[in-house]
Amino acid sequence: MRLTVMSFGFKHGLPIEADLVFDVRFMPNPFYVAELKHQTGLDRPVQDFVFSFDQTHEFMSQLEKMISFLLPLYSEEGKSVLVIAIGCTVTVEDARGNEMTCRIVGSQEADPMHRAISEESPFGKALMGAKEGDEISVEAPVGIIHYRVEKIER
Repeated sequence: MRLTVMSFGFKHGLPIEADLVFDVRFMPNPFYVAELKHQTGLDRPVQDFVFSFDQTHEFMSQLEKMISFLLPLYSEEGKSVLVIAIGCTVTVEDARGNEMTCRIVGSQEADPMHRAISEESPFGKALMGAKEGDEISVEAPVGIIHYRVEKIER
C-alpha cells in the first residue's frame, strides 16, 4: 500500500482526496513565539518546540497506533493508496503585489488549478525550507518569477 501524508489549510476546506483527516490545531503553535514565527516545521527549533509538549508525543503515539491498526484493514479491503491529510498553507506575493495562497501536497495530490502544489514542482521545491519574509525564485516557461513568502500557516 502506498501511504501519502499531506498538509492542508482548513480555511480552504478539506482536501477531497483525503481518506483520513487530522486536526492538529490543539498543538502549541510556534507561529506565536517571536523567535520561531518566521521558521517552518522543517527547522529544528520549531520541531524541538512542538515536541517539547507531552500532548505532541501522546498524539503521535496514538496516531501511530491507529495507522498501524488501519493499514492492514484498508489493504484487506483492496485499497492500494491511503491519503492522510494534516491541517498547512503558504501565501506568497509576486513582484506586482498579487497574492496567492496554496497548499503544499504530495505529487499524487497536485492540482495547480485548485492551488494544490506538489512539493516536487519547481514552485514546491523553492518553498521547501522557506520562511515568512523569504524571497524565492521559480523558473517558469515565461522566465524566472520572484515571490515573497508572506505567511505560512498550519
